[in-house]
Amino acid sequence: MGGIMESTIKKLNCHLFRTCGKYYVYDVPKNVILKVNRDTYNEIKELSAAEQCEYRGNNEIIKELQNEGYLSSQYIEMIEHPMTRNIESALGNSVHMLTLQVTQNCNLRCKYCVYSGSYINRKHNNKRMSFETAKKAIDYYILHSSQMPKLRFGFYGGEPTLEMELIRKCVSYINGCSLGKPVEYNLTTNATILNKDIVQFFIDNQFYLTISLDGSKKIQDKNRVYAESGKGTFDKVIENIGWLRKDFPDFLQRVHFNMVMDPVDGYRDSNEFFMRDERVKGIEVNASQKNDVNYKEEIVKAPEYYMNRSYEQFKVIFNYYRDIEEDVSPLVNGYLGGIKNNIADMLKGDESGYKIGHPGGPCVPGLQRLFVNADGNFYPCERTNEDSKMMIIGDVEQGIDIDKAKTLLNVGKISENVCKKCWAFRFCTSCAVYAEDRDKLSVEKRLSRCDSIRSAVETNFREYCILKELKMDFEELEETD
Repeated sequence: MGGIMESTIKKLNCHLFRTCGKYYVYDVPKNVILKVNRDTYNEIKELSAAEQCEYRGNNEIIKELQNEGYLSSQYIEMIEHPMTRNIESALGNSVHMLTLQVTQNCNLRCKYCVYSGSYINRKHNNKRMSFETAKKAIDYYILHSSQMPKLRFGFYGGEPTLEMELIRKCVSYINGCSLGKPVEYNLTTNATILNKDIVQFFIDNQFYLTISLDGSKKIQDKNRVYAESGKGTFDKVIENIGWLRKDFPDFLQRVHFNMVMDPVDGYRDSNEFFMRDERVKGIEVNASQKNDVNYKEEIVKAPEYYMNRSYEQFKVIFNYYRDIEEDVSPLVNGYLGGIKNNIADMLKGDESGYKIGHPGGPCVPGLQRLFVNADGNFYPCERTNEDSKMMIIGDVEQGIDIDKAKTLLNVGKISENVCKKCWAFRFCTSCAVYAEDRDKLSVEKRLSRCDSIRSAVETNFREYCILKELKMDFEELEETD
């Protein structure tokens, strides 16, 4: 690195953090984390606090870093998602998956469900998708996925197994017009009305099955209850899993559980259940948190929740270095893979000049999981609010509205003055779903999550740096996770 340099710094575009006695600087334009000593860290911290300053100190490390292009005042000049100019081609040829909402009805009334009444403008009703609507959606998807190696379909509700006749007709139609491509089917169910005939149909058609199960009887029956009686569903679900294990053991490889964390007292209970109970042990678990989009009340997590989760994450790291797999919680099985995917793989040096970009978060609306509701309207994915006109990106008659999709893709434009200055720009997880406010995109709603996002990113940075200090090979993780 070079010699002495004096540089005028308007406002350093970097973020400083510490962990385990180590000192780090995240250089935003270069998209790299630099390890520095304490004195350098403190000098950079002083510079970062100034709106405008001229570095005239004697710290050779800072001078050399600046000579190499680090510690600059370069900020994004224009907000534009990199897929903006290619969106029409992508949506015309490479739609990854189609999800059909075959019904909005459900035989349960789970208290955290987006249709439970606990969310703004979303409630269960008896609306169901017609076969004609389903056919039009299927035809559209097949036509617009020509570049994909296989066709992927999901069936969604409500409770989709209430509409098995429609699902059977859809599968028969798809199999007849799949153009020789392999077909993959996915269905998420509460498993209360599963029977052997339905399961055999799933096996015959290579379905992947997701069963919603939150944990022990105490946890499951707290939230997942029948619509008519209000009684808990644990006993019925476990009964059905029992004969599924006994009569269709090979199918279990294509089955996994989806559990929603109880934010108050459910983590330890559910963790012990999925780790120890022989009725469910060994089946993959996808652990998710209660959806906070448009939830009417604040979701508060007890301190024990974070403590219990952190302990299980520590065990994952401990077991990795001991090369053992005993007592690894299925609820945090993807922990290391998440750090790899969300941090390690994204920390790639950037020599582009950092002039044009878009905060991370938005995927191309409809490209990954085009969602079609019972009325035939298109949405970016199943997480969107179906009652918001802002989230409708087309329908089975007219196809996808490219201009509407571009607007949602570039949601960062509504808050660009704030986003351009944010050190977590690349690692933002906020898409248009979090800015939707009835029939418009709200700056206030979008920015309301910024502090929590930055906090999560900094936590992930710390975890990543600790693991790097411990010589973790993230490339090796790609092969094992």
